[in-house]
Amino acid sequence: KTPLRLGWPRIQLQVWHHDIYGRQELVGYGSLFLPSTPGEHELTCHIWRPKGSTREEIMQRFVGGGIQVSSMAVLEDATERMRISTVAMGNVRLRLYIITRHFEQFGILS
Repeated sequence: KTPLRLGWPRIQLQVWHHDIYGRQELVGYGSLFLPSTPGEHELTCHIWRPKGSTREEIMQRFVGGGIQVSSMAVLEDATERMRISTVAMGNVRLRLYIITRHFEQFGILS
């Protein structure tokens, strides 16, 4: 395994849905690192959304919309994510098939 995940490939998710009025609404965000070993992998990505004020939460419930992150870069920075109050929105399960090549040239042990 790599000693540090700095610069390691990651998947960033935005989960959307259509409401009963045909509007597209953001459900939440998620992020996870790609596995470093070849083969089939089943991963679970935890989805979250920023939590708004009481007023914003009520507005989101009845009118739609809601708070969104200003940049997907927030998903990469753990310290930035820790500053955000969030609400868990569920999980996304992924099945990935990983192929590795020339890892040893870069000092990566799989």
